[in-house]
Amino acid sequence: MADADNRFIARLKLMTPLGIAELLALERLLQDRREFRAGQDIVKAGDRPDQLHIMLSGWACRYKLLGGGGRQIVALLLPGDPCDLDGVLVGRQDTSVATLTSVIVAVVSRDALLSVGRAHPRLADLLLWLTTLDNALMSERIASMGRRSARERVAHLFCELFVRLSSVGLQTSNAFALPFTQEVIGDTLGLTSVHVNRVLQALRKDGLIDLREHMLTVKDWPGLKAVAGFDPNYLHLSGMRAAPTSQEG
Repeated sequence: MADADNRFIARLKLMTPLGIAELLALERLLQDRREFRAGQDIVKAGDRPDQLHIMLSGWACRYKLLGGGGRQIVALLLPGDPCDLDGVLVGRQDTSVATLTSVIVAVVSRDALLSVGRAHPRLADLLLWLTTLDNALMSERIASMGRRSARERVAHLFCELFVRLSSVGLQTSNAFALPFTQEVIGDTLGLTSVHVNRVLQALRKDGLIDLREHMLTVKDWPGLKAVAGFDPNYLHLSGMRAAPTSQEG
């Protein structure tokens, strides 16, 4: 299985052990791959998608456009993330998905997705679990934008990305690629680019991070976590709850 595929498989294995038949079924699902350039929409709000897009490489985001032309990014999508699971399952896409870098996605038809879920119930459970994780990420972002200061929001986002990238093997030291602009950070956290720039300078001055040429180095992980009040429990890295065992009465 190609390395790019392993990012998605790594996410699922993190949640529960997978058998050979399940892994082979997933491999078949990931055969159709497509490339998108940076700045392209993969799906748009209002679409009625019959295909699921799964990130294999690169970065993307889910976003909403507001009446005044502003953009609110509601999720940052990393390798291993489904882009539009809600839209495929519900039947209408509520947010647009755009690429932040060039990306490769696996394209899975809705029929194939449902067929695999029927044949392998544990994989169906995992799809539901991925939706639950999306909700947990959204809840934490709402908490940030509602109650955290700008400094705390930025620090929390960096902590979250650090852990999410680590979980799929894309961060193994104290540095990781951050391949987007301060405007993207602002659109994610409800801040202006100017405000983001001030916060980044302050975090750098305090010796917590260094950011240059789209590479973020965490120089003081305990300190950054303390500023953010970061607790990774909402990422549920311990995996999916085991199914109950039947007991004879």
